[in-house]
Amino acid sequence: LVERTEYKMLQAQINPHFLYNTLDTMSGIANAQNCPMVSGMCHSLSAIFRYSLNMTDELSTVQNEMAHVRNYLYVMDMRNGSTIAYDYQIDSDTLADQMPRICIQPVVENALTHGLRNVRRKDKKLLIRSEHVNENLVITVQDNGAGMDAESMNRLLEQNDMKRVESGISIGILNVSARLKRLFGEKYGLHIESTAGEGTTVTITVPAVSTENSGDMENV
Repeated sequence: LVERTEYKMLQAQINPHFLYNTLDTMSGIANAQNCPMVSGMCHSLSAIFRYSLNMTDELSTVQNEMAHVRNYLYVMDMRNGSTIAYDYQIDSDTLADQMPRICIQPVVENALTHGLRNVRRKDKKLLIRSEHVNENLVITVQDNGAGMDAESMNRLLEQNDMKRVESGISIGILNVSARLKRLFGEKYGLHIESTAGEGTTVTITVPAVSTENSGDMENV
């Protein structure tokens, strides 16, 4: 049993590296064979896995978070076709701000899946903004999709039911909010505003804390 457990632990260590190293190789081959779309998709997938599977530090930066989001959106566009106009309004003063790893992407995924996927309008838009408001870092993800029941979702976000979060039943944004509240306190997290048929705005609020040395940021 001990040997089997050790084997599974070793397997868990090897598989992620094998996966994204193979994607890197595929990207290089595709580039050499003049297949830029395949090369780009492999490169983005590799970066997504590297970022997602890096457990050495729970905190990251806005710059790294946005690189992860851009890679995610690139892959989604390659899969589904580029039908959404993206607008990034990222204040340069916020790039080195610290925030937990993988907080923006689940909110963006929620906007695509529940807001924009089933909307027939041709002018689908997704806006991602980051700015300092007083002493906080405020990140806004806004779509012009189907809308949602914001009142019910805000109630769930405020309840912060850890049993629901830990059970895996909750959707991604509940998990993100729970992590932010655990790290920074109850007054931080997510808030949702939405109008049926017009769209949804999700606001992420955390304390504004810049990294001491922005040169140490990961290269995603």
